[in-house]
Amino acid sequence: MVTLNLPENVGWVIQSPDIDLEHDVRVALGIKYYLEQRISIGKAAELAGMDRIDFETYLSEHQVPISLLTYEDTVKDTFQLLC
Repeated sequence: MVTLNLPENVGWVIQSPDIDLEHDVRVALGIKYYLEQRISIGKAAELAGMDRIDFETYLSEHQVPISLLTYEDTVKDTFQLLC
């Protein structure tokens, strides 16, 4: 269990009936740790409570890269396949 201490002036936002704070926090953490390359995209999806396809779709819809490979990584991988 985690306790969040939020400023009083934003508490009303999360009390809205259409807000699922736990889900939003899990998704945000999944994205954060994925972008920091601390966890894989599959683990990030699991943390977010989604299957991988739904998570990748969510990332795409929110302009978050699905692949973190750089151009150099791609060239290196391609070169290794050709040799």
